[in-house]
Amino acid sequence: MTSTPRVTSGTDGLDDVLDGGFIGGQTAIVSGGPGTGKTVLALQFLAVADRGLYIGFEEREEDIRENAARLGIDLSNVDVLDLSADGSRFFAGDDEYTIFPHEEVEGEALLDSIAEKIDDVGPDRLAIDPLSELRSLVPDDYRFRRNISSLVNELKARDITTVCTTQAAEAGSDWDLQFLGDATLEINRTTNHRSLEVTKFRGSDFANGKHTYRIRGDTGGRVYPKLVPGEHRQETDRTQLSSDVPELDSLLGAASSAAP
Repeated sequence: MTSTPRVTSGTDGLDDVLDGGFIGGQTAIVSGGPGTGKTVLALQFLAVADRGLYIGFEEREEDIRENAARLGIDLSNVDVLDLSADGSRFFAGDDEYTIFPHEEVEGEALLDSIAEKIDDVGPDRLAIDPLSELRSLVPDDYRFRRNISSLVNELKARDITTVCTTQAAEAGSDWDLQFLGDATLEINRTTNHRSLEVTKFRGSDFANGKHTYRIRGDTGGRVYPKLVPGEHRQETDRTQLSSDVPELDSLLGAASSAAP
């Protein structure tokens, strides 16, 4: 049986949860609320690329690179397409304000820009952070699904492994973008704890349940796979040691031989 080609996630511990890593050429959707660590996971995924491309809608390229460096994430092999809001536009004083110039207001135009950048860079790994921002620019759900599905299919045809982040979706919400993903990962955060759960992974097994996800300065993010009872039993040396009390040794020996 031919094994499925894998690519490392770039996050320590996550490959164990994913049964060896992401499948090359597939698209993974990472969802979660603000501050859960979605971007950290996406950047660590790109840091191990031969040639990576990060498409960002929220933070400037300088901020992305500075924040990554603080966490020990090397983005030297990563190109950035910065689609974040420009402050000069925000304070331009125009009667009509949009984050993007008029020719880019339509989501299709942004998709064209993304496609051109992919052609220019030729990445083996791509991250779109967050995809939900692009979704907000195409209010028609059918058009968005059609265009994004075309993009995802083209990425797969080019064998570009992709991670897209999204905001956590509410049940029944049009914001649920998980239909795009071959793999879907959900990150949750409480006051002092983060957890990561894989909810779908086409063509692969994965470790069920919620796994601890921690982010530390200088080391970035790490996943600690949940221990499953019965899967971590270790054989121990059962050699008997003398107590130096013959009567006790005899008693224990008899008990040992009688034990099943």
